[in-house]
Amino acid sequence: MKKGKILFITAAVLIAALGSIPFHVLQIDVLREERPVFVRIVRPGNEFALGYIHSVELSPVWDYFRVDDSYRMILYETAIRSFNTGLPAR
Repeated sequence: MKKGKILFITAAVLIAALGSIPFHVLQIDVLREERPVFVRIVRPGNEFALGYIHSVELSPVWDYFRVDDSYRMILYETAIRSFNTGLPAR
């Protein structure tokens, strides 16, 4: 009986200790459905890219981000295919 109690108390302490360790996540949600479609733990130095089609230029745009030491997303580069003055590419 003592072994069971000790095991239970040890497990409870470990779970409580792990639950108190902070971590940061990048989460992307579908707003209308209020559900996540992407969740990842992030650390300083992690990088990711966001790609989309420009609404006027109709060409791809890529924004490159880096997580800094304060867990902020820092935009460090934008890559675009077109340098037109706003005219559609097609």
